[in-house]
Amino acid sequence: MASDVRDMILLKQAWTSGLNAPQTSAAGRLFDAAAHMLGLLDQASYEGQGGMYLEQISAGEVDSIALPLHEDASGLLTADWQLLVAGDAAKRCASGVEGDAVSP
Repeated sequence: MASDVRDMILLKQAWTSGLNAPQTSAAGRLFDAAAHMLGLLDQASYEGQGGMYLEQISAGEVDSIALPLHEDASGLLTADWQLLVAGDAAKRCASGVEGDAVSP
């Protein structure tokens, strides 16, 4: 138990300091993160794997979700992906889809 607490403290320190967490504009990292949060993928083995797994579990027509855009002082627009990820997670829970629903 003590080692778990120590690991969590180290993880939080790395996260808050930005250690090994470069900012990226690559949408693929967002798909990898969403696939991981939905229990589809622990570690990507190839480029595009997370996106492919997400595509595989989606079916039929879906309603689009408007993502809020925020403009910073320099004029850079950023999208808030929280609604998109929360919506997918809620649908997954409601449908009873379990982790590892997509086989590699």
